[in-house]
Amino acid sequence: MMKFFALCLALMTLLPMLNAQDRPFPQNVQYNYGVKPANISSDYVKSEYDLFKSTLLVECGNSLRVIFSSAKNETRGYAIGIGMLISAYMGDKETFDKLFKFYKSKLSTQAKDLMAWNVTCESIISPSSTTNTDIDVAFALIVAYNQWSGSYINEAKLILARISENMITSCSGIKAIYPGYNNYALGGCNETGIQYYTPAFFRVFAKVTENQLWEDLANDSYKILNNSAHKTTGLVPDWQTVEGNPAGSKNYNFAYDACPVPWRMSLDYLWNGNESARNWCTKVSNWAYSIDPKNIADGYKLDGTPTGHYHTSAFVGGFAVAAMSNTQQVADAFGDELKIIKNNSDWFNLSLRCLYLMTVSGNFWEPLRMGTTAAPSLKQHDGTLKIFPNPSKNGIFTLEVERDNNSEYKIDIEIVDTNGELIFSGMLCNGENSCTINLEKAKGIYLLKASEDGMVTTRKISIE
Repeated sequence: MMKFFALCLALMTLLPMLNAQDRPFPQNVQYNYGVKPANISSDYVKSEYDLFKSTLLVECGNSLRVIFSSAKNETRGYAIGIGMLISAYMGDKETFDKLFKFYKSKLSTQAKDLMAWNVTCESIISPSSTTNTDIDVAFALIVAYNQWSGSYINEAKLILARISENMITSCSGIKAIYPGYNNYALGGCNETGIQYYTPAFFRVFAKVTENQLWEDLANDSYKILNNSAHKTTGLVPDWQTVEGNPAGSKNYNFAYDACPVPWRMSLDYLWNGNESARNWCTKVSNWAYSIDPKNIADGYKLDGTPTGHYHTSAFVGGFAVAAMSNTQQVADAFGDELKIIKNNSDWFNLSLRCLYLMTVSGNFWEPLRMGTTAAPSLKQHDGTLKIFPNPSKNGIFTLEVERDNNSEYKIDIEIVDTNGELIFSGMLCNGENSCTINLEKAKGIYLLKASEDGMVTTRKISIE
């Protein structure tokens, strides 16, 4: 009887985990591709996120917004998107939900119900949208769904439908993004910016929505990138035509609009091994390394001639993420420099700094690995995964998987104890229907999570 009550108590302790976040910070994953700087700790990342919250987040009723430093009454939509990204990856649900509430309060009817780009707590200053805001918000919602489940995925799909229907065009067969909307789509073939393109996000969107448009946009992103990238430095302009030429009077230098591009492109290599991303990131990080990370300025002509005068996280950090596609030596040099930069009090530098630090530390993981969509090979019913013996006397379990075909995917396994501590993480069952896990040194009740190409199954296991 006492054993029975002990088991019930352990199960009651485990139940809150089923409703808690799935990937608490820090994860410190090793990406499928690339290298990580050796000198960025998760404690340091957390301290910079805490600085972001204490410095830039202010209440607006029962929501939160990110202040624009030079005009503290104002908030830029882009800042809300970044704030939602970093709070989702930090597992900070309260902050995430309040930022999303602010986002929804500032949707603009003149922009097809996307967020207005310049707002205050009480009003909308400019009703135009900026498409990268809504792209980042949609992706943050997918991360949130992977963290906490719930309705986040449906909110993401709604935003993605608005973007795909109104903000994407075709330019001589190349998919391109309208940078904004104000009663009509702004820019397009003759005016776009590569800072609006995050191919790794688009590939996730394609799976979530089952819309090939997003996969096409991911692939075409590199055509637009390479059309304007300088042959020696790799630098790209703030604004361009799809063909790579100057876009009217818009800035054609590598400046504050383009500086996050290395981060946005790098993710497609870190997560997916995309060679187009790797080639460009290697080129641009080689150029940046050649002038020394300590000498990076906040702006350049495409040939590498400096136009800026300051040394900031927004620029150094972008190159630091690109350097993850390079050698360990290059990655470490940029990691060292990113860590010591201190002029980060304004929203742009501090927000991007947090994004960059999360990425270089292994905490900007691909959400599809943790169950956003159904997998093509692993059936969606409770019988897909069998674990036996359960309970186990020696800590050795056999996993038996039912698949629709001979899957090429490995099963991603994570096991946590009743305190939420990760005790096992690995990839198993490579194309096979059964495999074993050895937990012979463990004892008690655990939660096992198995995911294959996006489909997640959880089981409680126990070791006597």
